[in-house]
Amino acid sequence: VVVGNGSGEHARGLADRPDVRRILVTAPPGLLRSRLEARGREEPGAVAERLARNTLLAHPRAEHVICNDGPLAAAGTALRNHLLEFAE
Repeated sequence: VVVGNGSGEHARGLADRPDVRRILVTAPPGLLRSRLEARGREEPGAVAERLARNTLLAHPRAEHVICNDGPLAAAGTALRNHLLEFAE
């Protein structure tokens, strides 16, 4: 099992690979905005630009979706549990 964090565009390029499973980890836009702003790594206005770009892009096809709208540990547990299914 290999886990990678990449762009939706990259994931679309893997769509025809039968040995690749895509997992989309996402969060509602308002929550994503507050998390990005709390990190403080983006210039003013960059968060709004990033969120605007996200609305223009269609999510890549994913075999599994995790909505990261709660505690980080909950999303991490959901990801771990899904990955463990492949180890069995």
